[in-house]
Amino acid sequence: MIKIETVLYQQASLKIKKQINDLLQDIWPSANDSEAHDSDLVVQSFYVMIDSRIVSYAAVIRLQVIIKDKLYQIGGLSCVATLPSFQGQGLGCKIVARATKWMEDNLDFGVFTCAPDLVDFYYRAGNWKAMSNVVLIGNHDNDALSSRNLDVIVLMRIFSKKALSNYEEITNSIIYLGFSKGQFI
Repeated sequence: MIKIETVLYQQASLKIKKQINDLLQDIWPSANDSEAHDSDLVVQSFYVMIDSRIVSYAAVIRLQVIIKDKLYQIGGLSCVATLPSFQGQGLGCKIVARATKWMEDNLDFGVFTCAPDLVDFYYRAGNWKAMSNVVLIGNHDNDALSSRNLDVIVLMRIFSKKALSNYEEITNSIIYLGFSKGQFI
């Protein structure tokens, strides 16, 4: 049976952080060898470990946003990855389902972007739905990253009673994420 561990990234051991970073570097090599998540972000990490090695990972970036003068606790899936030698075993679906359940239990709603070819995967894994009337913008800078200008689809799930009662305004909104320059979900 596959066991999915969860930890607040900032409280993870150095060994776990290194393994997360190594996995993400294997999937998306970059010149940047810093930590997987910026220290100014609140990140709930989910991982599968097999033979003392993290082989599948997902993160939920926690944020507070204001939509029409209402404050919401939200989260966005990020860094969903499984080592190639472990793909095809359903680990990605399981880890997304677990992260989605955590969001459902702890947040008002979840929202993130993905490549168009991954929409079906996220729907199967966590019932995430494309929201064509939601625009995500990284911050208030003129050159901020935006879902309007990237080849991505916005996916969303509404969880809390508060968010459900404001469904129309949330699902037809521009959401400023408050990220540092260059960050996005």
